Amino acid sequence: ALGEHDERGHGDELWEEMVRVPLVVSEPGAPRGARLAGRVVSTFDVVPTLLALSGQSGDGLEGESLLGAVRAKAEGPRAPLVLAARRRWAVVDGTLKLVEIQRDGKRKPRHLLFDLAADPGEEKDVSSSRPDDVARLLALLEAAQRRGPTAQRE
Repeated sequence: ALGEHDERGHGDELWEEMVRVPLVVSEPGAPRGARLAGRVVSTFDVVPTLLALSGQSGDGLEGESLLGAVRAKAEGPRAPLVLAARRRWAVVDGTLKLVEIQRDGKRKPRHLLFDLAADPGEEKDVSSSRPDDVARLLALLEAAQRRGPTAQRE
């Protein structure tokens, strides 16, 4: 982060500028320029993708190979991605991202909802105008929190 959201560096936050990492993969003989822009992927997808490129199976690993999607240029639906950091949780489903800011235990957590397609800089919280989306994403988040604090696919 370079000052966005009053943050500097890479730390314990889940803002897009801190968790969105570009990945470029070049497959010999494959057409260039396939993009999965806007598709929610995880660093957990890197190893299964590299294994698929080498003809090996990534069965049993967390994450999934992106190779089929790149080759078909498909943008099919993905399961929501849950992220965790110090006193922060987030769930990303399609273009929606719900961020939970945990408090000291005496106060309820704060929830912010962002539409990343309309607001990639996460500047406008739309939670008050989209209560159904907040409830749906919060249910996914609470299920993940019961399982433990790791980044995971729902």
